[in-house]
Amino acid sequence: MSQDIEVSIQSPLPKDWSMEPHCHPAYYEVALVRNGSCLITHPLEKRLKKNNVFCVPHGVSHGFACNPPTGVQFVVLHFQRLRSDLVGDLINDDTIDIFRFTEVEATRFLEISFGLQREVNSTLPYSSHLSDLLLHELIVLILRANKRNNHHVLPKEQEELVEDAIKWMHEHCCDESLTIEDAVKRAGLSSSYFRKVFKQVVGSSPKRYLTQLRLQASKRLMMESAVTITEVALRSGFNSPQQFSKTFRQYTGLTPSEWQRNNIVVLDTER
Repeated sequence: MSQDIEVSIQSPLPKDWSMEPHCHPAYYEVALVRNGSCLITHPLEKRLKKNNVFCVPHGVSHGFACNPPTGVQFVVLHFQRLRSDLVGDLINDDTIDIFRFTEVEATRFLEISFGLQREVNSTLPYSSHLSDLLLHELIVLILRANKRNNHHVLPKEQEELVEDAIKWMHEHCCDESLTIEDAVKRAGLSSSYFRKVFKQVVGSSPKRYLTQLRLQASKRLMMESAVTITEVALRSGFNSPQQFSKTFRQYTGLTPSEWQRNNIVVLDTER
């Protein structure tokens, strides 16, 4: 069992929740806003929104307060050790940094956290080694998101058009009729240019990104509700359970049922 990593997949907190300023002398803190929003109230007031990730250096005081009408839900990790080069890239002295995640990145953060939670509480051989690997994967996910957010490859106006199309894909990805050409029309760019700049901004093709969005939607359904594989397929934008199962296995190496069994075990420890 790993003694220097703690994972907390928290229940939703109410709209009047707050936490007084506090610090963790020996731990770094990394957390994802899974749902809702709130304020970091100390040392400087900053707003946290859904799919934001924040990193708190050890010894830095920080407090929180919800801002009605919403509450907030966090996934929180505390850890003591990290490779020095990653610490230098992730932690900015005494500053609490906030990173903006896409829906795909946020769902991957959740998956890694579930895996970490399982391994941290495991007595199986090599669980501490696997915990360290998963923690490093999560930190790399944050650093890549930060690089994407800070590396502007297009003129601002064109980048805003692509980001609007991406946001629209997120909102409608579970609609089976949605196609990449719909997103192209939304952006108002030529098909070939849209595909080129999309890959520059996101790091993958529009088709692969849409497939990943639908797979992430399917994983959220399987993690958060008791649904059949057929229901999951039809509610996450696939035209048949067969297409869903084939695509899911192609991207994850597991069938949906295998993936669901692996993750339901972790969810039970949350309740």
